[in-house]
Amino acid sequence: MKKYVQSMARVFHGFRLDNAHSTPLIVGEYFIRKARNVNKSLMIFAELFTGSGDIDAIFCKRIGINALVRELNHNRTPNDIYNNLHWLSRAQEVSVGALKHLPFIDIASNSHKKILTPHQTKSVVYD
Repeated sequence: MKKYVQSMARVFHGFRLDNAHSTPLIVGEYFIRKARNVNKSLMIFAELFTGSGDIDAIFCKRIGINALVRELNHNRTPNDIYNNLHWLSRAQEVSVGALKHLPFIDIASNSHKKILTPHQTKSVVYD
């Protein structure tokens, strides 16, 4: 497995660790260390479903994860997405990439109806 990981690190610029939380931390550390011995700038994207920002931070620090992959396809409203991004970014006020005011555009008339804050968007239905 070590040889495989190192050969992939020679070919690719990055890895995605699927369900990284289900692999023992010491195993992830070992293989990513071996891969980075071959490719120092290897990008590591990981999917973590720990349910805890603190545990996510431990995985990121020890394995050397550059970015987390999150699933937002289970959100039903823009407000759900906003709340999820807010929680995942562990931001105190506004999430990274979040908009303070979201313009609501009436597609039929192509005019701006009003400006909504993210918490007001839960009553808006997008098809």
